[in-house]
Amino acid sequence: MTRVRKFEVSDLDQVLTLAERYASWDATPTKEDIEGFHSSAPEFFFVAEADKRILGFVIGRESSLPAGSPRQVEI
Repeated sequence: MTRVRKFEVSDLDQVLTLAERYASWDATPTKEDIEGFHSSAPEFFFVAEADKRILGFVIGRESSLPAGSPRQVEI
């Protein structure tokens, strides 16, 4: 099952790997960039996870996520 949950500091390396590979940036993202996004608005930073592996991340309001609890949403 895939679930969307709030970002945790332990997710940083996996999120950075995804950001480096797939996100559209003006420059290569760094750990400091990801930490900065999270620290500026932690309530808006979520990850999608399956089998303890981060599949993606989103920065946005809970209302922009699929209906249901943002910590346990099937995708």
